[in-house]
Amino acid sequence: MSIIYCLIDKDNVNPWHRVKSDETFYWHHGSPMNVYLLHENGQLEHKVVGNPLDYPGAVLHLAVPQNVWFAADLVNKNSYNLCSISVTPGFHFSDFEPISGGKLAERFSEYKELIHKLSKSCS
Repeated sequence: MSIIYCLIDKDNVNPWHRVKSDETFYWHHGSPMNVYLLHENGQLEHKVVGNPLDYPGAVLHLAVPQNVWFAADLVNKNSYNLCSISVTPGFHFSDFEPISGGKLAERFSEYKELIHKLSKSCS
């Protein structure tokens, strides 16, 4: 298992990618985070990771299954999100697969607008 801290600010998104291991996001502070999961069968899920006492419907943690495309951005675009991410088994860069918005949109054209919105890389 490996764990990292991740800070997403108002100018960034966590762009589309998938990992060969299960990942779990844990909200710590700041804005809730929209997490979009795009399954191979074309199912799109939208989850919110944040404080459910402040944002009804949010969850404090979210598991993303292995090999599911996902991306994230802030609910409050003028804030930030601090979370930690655990990967089991531990993260290896060779298990990380980024994808361009164009390539993903070709495969899942019904979500083209959302895919391109979340394809901006973190700076």
